[in-house]
Amino acid sequence: EATLQKGSWSLLKDLKRITDSDVKGDLFVKELFWMLHLQKETFATYVARFQKEAYCPNKCGVMLQTLIWCKNCKKEVHACRKSYDCGERNVEVPQMEDMILDCELNWHQASEGLTDYSFYRVWGNNTETLVSKGKEATLTKPMVGPEDAGSYRCELGSVNSSPATIINFHVT
Repeated sequence: EATLQKGSWSLLKDLKRITDSDVKGDLFVKELFWMLHLQKETFATYVARFQKEAYCPNKCGVMLQTLIWCKNCKKEVHACRKSYDCGERNVEVPQMEDMILDCELNWHQASEGLTDYSFYRVWGNNTETLVSKGKEATLTKPMVGPEDAGSYRCELGSVNSSPATIINFHVT
């Protein structure tokens, strides 16, 4: 939406400049066509920047992003689908210190349709125990001991009932 607004503002500004000038007749038409040619290039630059920086910025997971589609000029939610698995993080925590597992990725704030962060303790026999569930992107466990070492998993839910993000943690 910001890209479209920037492009339309630039077009309107140039259009006002031409219509406010004393140019008439064929020269007016030539000025108008030249302005449209330049505006087309400017808009293409805006779109290229948007595609590089803002369109589906997630490197993993599923991001729901509202976009204005050119074919019908309506806002629609687009699913930016990448691998659900956002990797494994190794976390070293000294005994009696706080263990902090951070599940937030830079695109989570910009995504729509996210629900809760669920943190699980993963056991050696492929079972798991829910440790925490809520809006908080971090799990903090105070004063850890040797029994807290092992595998943990964070899953960020979405309104689509499939996870938006999965991050595995190996705590030593």
